[in-house]
Amino acid sequence: MGTMAIGSYLWGAIAQVIGTALTLGITAAALLLVAASVRIAPLHANTGRIDRSIDLAWPTPTLVFEPAPTDGPVTIILSYTVSAANLPAFEAAMKDVRDSRRRTGATRWRLLRSGEDASVVIETFSAPSWAEFRRQQTQRLTGRDREIRASARKLSDGEPVETHYFPALP
Repeated sequence: MGTMAIGSYLWGAIAQVIGTALTLGITAAALLLVAASVRIAPLHANTGRIDRSIDLAWPTPTLVFEPAPTDGPVTIILSYTVSAANLPAFEAAMKDVRDSRRRTGATRWRLLRSGEDASVVIETFSAPSWAEFRRQQTQRLTGRDREIRASARKLSDGEPVETHYFPALP
């Protein structure tokens, strides 16, 4: 979002120096150059094939209390069991999971390995509130996000154990 503000300022400054009409002509020419550049540097081959449909298949967590929508921040921890042979591929796949989680609103994402059990890997991230976490699961996840998480889960043994933590003190 900052690039929009900076760009606006710079184009405004250019317009003050060379005039509005010439500035608009330059921007139009730049736009045509960008459109023509698709012939030289085409878009990624899968750009039009990414599944952007909203995925509503995420289960509602079973909690021992009903959190208020504003309760938070919520820390979510997923515990995976990963064999030593799959660990490098799993860590690589989790980079896409990290990007997916951050794109849908997660903060403070981390991937940790257990010091006591070499097969245990913990994914942890936070959401600002319970309502934000639920929106992340019910409104922001796409089919592509589902594919990303499925590819990481295929490299683990079984389903991860998911737990949710709320602040203990107000």
